Amino acid sequence: MKIAVITGASSGLGREFVRKIAGQKKKEDIDEIYAASKAFLYRYSRGLRREVLRRL
Repeated sequence: MKIAVITGASSGLGREFVRKIAGQKKKEDIDEIYAASKAFLYRYSRGLRREVLRRL
C-alpha cells in the first residue's frame, strides 16, 4: 500500500502537489492521499478543545 502524506496543502506548492498526485492517470501508483494544512488543524483543534470543555 502506497500512501502520500502532504503538509502545507492549503496553498502554494503543497496544494499543487496534491492536485498533481490526485490527477495522475495511473491510480494504482498511490492508494491514499492525506493532505494537511497547519491553519486547518489549528482551527479544528481549537473547536475540539471548546467542545470538550463544554462537556466537563
